[in-house]
Amino acid sequence: MKIKLLSIFTIITFMSFGQLTFTADSLFESFNVNTPEADILIHHSFTPTSVPVEVKWELFDVNVPATWTNDAFICDAITCYDEITNDNQYTISEAKASTLDVHFLNQGMAGVGTVKLLIYEVADSLNTFKVITYVANVQEGVGIKKLENVNLKVYPNPATSTLNISVNENDLVEKVAVYNVIGKQVLSLNMNNNLKSLNVSDLDKGIYIVKLFYKSGQSFSQSFVKK
Repeated sequence: MKIKLLSIFTIITFMSFGQLTFTADSLFESFNVNTPEADILIHHSFTPTSVPVEVKWELFDVNVPATWTNDAFICDAITCYDEITNDNQYTISEAKASTLDVHFLNQGMAGVGTVKLLIYEVADSLNTFKVITYVANVQEGVGIKKLENVNLKVYPNPATSTLNISVNENDLVEKVAVYNVIGKQVLSLNMNNNLKSLNVSDLDKGIYIVKLFYKSGQSFSQSFVKK
């Protein structure tokens, strides 16, 4: 779990803000448990009052259920970051809304995940310090009991070149797709039950989600790590 530790003195000192305009102090969004991991995403934005400006965000706390991937991925106006990145500093050159989004990997499981981010203007941290709280509430929805009949397995995990796929013999799979942690599709193949593996050797190292689309209209997903 990524946790950015700050002293009590720091938290008490940075009480005021004003140079950055935020859309909200906290965000709470609900998702259906059938939502693929790549779609558990909460958007947020802020706007600088003057530019250019150096802005920094820091990951303060991550609290997710044990059944989820024990981490979260942060995307700012520059790029998205993996699990080892706890902060980033960058320049905003335009006076318009700048994104700061959080991705949760819930592994198809219900629960509530919380991420807290600190953000401030580097040159004026005392006046621009802000804590933004992201809460993802993933609940069971219609058709969730059907998940009990799905036997989707991907292995080896981590994978280097080949990712094997195991499904029930009676499942009619139409297509398989692979997404990176920001939800971008990086691989897609029409699939029949004779296809038991995927070539992932060209993928960059990181966490991905493989999603199977069934002819019944359902889809199920599982995360894996590419070494």
